[in-house]
Amino acid sequence: MNMDSNGKVNDQSAIYAFAYAQMVYSFVILFSYTGFFLNLYRDASVAGIVSPCGISLLFPRKVHVDGDSKSKFKESFFDPKLKNLTWTFAKQGIFKHILTEGDKILSVAFITEAIQGDYSLVEKYGSIVARLLFQPIEESSRVFFSKTLSPGADQPPQKGAILSALTLLHLLLRLYTLLSLLFLSLATNYTSLLIDILAARVFSTGSAPRVMAVYCAFYIPLLAANGVTESFVQAVAGPDTLARQSGWMAVCWVAFFAIGWSTIIGVHAGAVGVVVANCVNMVMRVSFSWTFMKAYFGNAVDSIPTKATVAENKPGSKNIVNNDGIDGNEGGNEFFCKEVAEMLNPWNLLPKSALVWGTFVVAWAVTYTSNETIGWKTLNSKLQHLGVGFVMFLTVLGVV
Repeated sequence: MNMDSNGKVNDQSAIYAFAYAQMVYSFVILFSYTGFFLNLYRDASVAGIVSPCGISLLFPRKVHVDGDSKSKFKESFFDPKLKNLTWTFAKQGIFKHILTEGDKILSVAFITEAIQGDYSLVEKYGSIVARLLFQPIEESSRVFFSKTLSPGADQPPQKGAILSALTLLHLLLRLYTLLSLLFLSLATNYTSLLIDILAARVFSTGSAPRVMAVYCAFYIPLLAANGVTESFVQAVAGPDTLARQSGWMAVCWVAFFAIGWSTIIGVHAGAVGVVVANCVNMVMRVSFSWTFMKAYFGNAVDSIPTKATVAENKPGSKNIVNNDGIDGNEGGNEFFCKEVAEMLNPWNLLPKSALVWGTFVVAWAVTYTSNETIGWKTLNSKLQHLGVGFVMFLTVLGVV
């Protein structure tokens, strides 16, 4: 490892260290998946499930595709259905990558290097929360929705499955709403202190605290909501819906750049304009997923049989209970439909209690006053300011 005259690692060695770490990570992933599938195929070969068995399954080979005698896809390296679905996801991945990198393009094109540095600092620290907290929830939710709401090609989901999936969606979105209010009331008054501790005084006195305040209060909760709603769409939607979603992402990309340009150039908002454009982009993407969710659950509720629709198959039955043990008569369906409609109402994500709203307002006022009067420039003031925030945090948790 090369070091400079001061005994510090030079930039070239740091780049090599990062590259080696990425290479080791890729090898670990490769060998882990290879070992898993080899073990899986060995077990499958004993039961006669997969043929041929062994390591040959890990290499490219032609697969047999079901079809009529006129079909040209009898044997191919790619299953046509999976190929089309893969291409749909690939297009979405391209659009998502462009949208993800769009803030960097806006920054380079329209704002100064100093403000670019502030935004880069905020984005790097903010993305840690998304990667460590929200991404695992998103991946787990996608698996749950796929298993719960896709029981079979000709078997619609039952009431219990629908209610479980919708309840999880509602609880996660409600949690993200409360998280947004918590960030808005507390975190916005601690961004200068946080940046002063994590970075340096030069960043804490610039535009970075203001950018981080908007980023934490609005963008991170919207990013989390978009992650869980898009995971639902990708888990249960068909190819046509996914294709429409890709087209909508193109519209989001255009809107993102238009709003970013207008806020940076027209309003002179700087890096805050980039965050605002990202927030609008997230709102547009969540709106598409929310529209799909309402249509999906509405159709699912309509497809559930009632007492009248199955009376011919079960003559003399007075009460119908489905496979999940939920009442399937007219009254039960009316209650179920009402419950689904309430959870799909976005206003029900907000707190209903005036005490909760008042506590958030008081928490913001107290921490704002603490930030302005006590400050954060000395160690003693930092500790006092943090103490005020901790007390208000416990107060908010106790009320919520």
